[in-house]
Amino acid sequence: MAKCSYLLLLTLGLQALGILIPYVKVLQKNIFSPPLPFISQTVGFSPECGIFSFFLVPGSFFGIALCCIIHKTSKVEGKEFVENASLFFGLLYFMSWVFLCASPFTFTDLPNKYEWVLTVLSVHMTGAMLMLASSVFFVLSQAIKYWNCMEIYDYHKGRCKMSYIIVPAAFIGIFSLIALGFEELTSEEGQSMKDIIYILPTKLSMKYIVTAICEWTITLTMWFTLLTYYRKMEKMNLKIQIKRKTT
Repeated sequence: MAKCSYLLLLTLGLQALGILIPYVKVLQKNIFSPPLPFISQTVGFSPECGIFSFFLVPGSFFGIALCCIIHKTSKVEGKEFVENASLFFGLLYFMSWVFLCASPFTFTDLPNKYEWVLTVLSVHMTGAMLMLASSVFFVLSQAIKYWNCMEIYDYHKGRCKMSYIIVPAAFIGIFSLIALGFEELTSEEGQSMKDIIYILPTKLSMKYIVTAICEWTITLTMWFTLLTYYRKMEKMNLKIQIKRKTT
């Protein structure tokens, strides 16, 4: 038997280690300048990619269990639809990390830019967009759930305030990402992507910086929203009971 708060800390701890260890290791190699790449770019190398998966996959497994516990124990009368939506987006958030581990943003030896965009970038961006979008909608559903709650606590207000951070970050991030996409995919003066051997940039433009800030803001806001459940999880115990079937 253990407190559910341990599960919460274990989930977020594994996520933080899986992201920050590769990030710090890559920055120590002086690969990027200025030092604020995307989360995905820092795990495009070896062994950082393996470290990322080593922590994120089990962290996602525990996160799925955590979302189910939150859903079962944090009911608000009249908000069943919002609660179910919150559970869906929470599960999607953690499963999308597994998808990202399976399709990393790798630096490959593919023959040209067209092949890289088709086989690496498009697949990885699908998982990244699922992760970021599910974070935004999870935080928003939590804010809606506790917006007019009869019992107002400080952590209820905290969940509502998180929406004030994540909405502008998502809005700005969408436009900066679109601008970045045009910059990266149309910067070869009319040359066909099949004629270009593509090398990812390491000197990051302002569009990179803005998009990366938005990505990190969305991810951190998701973590802090989950952390608002720490007090509630502290009062609950988690017990796994195994029953042997006898004939």
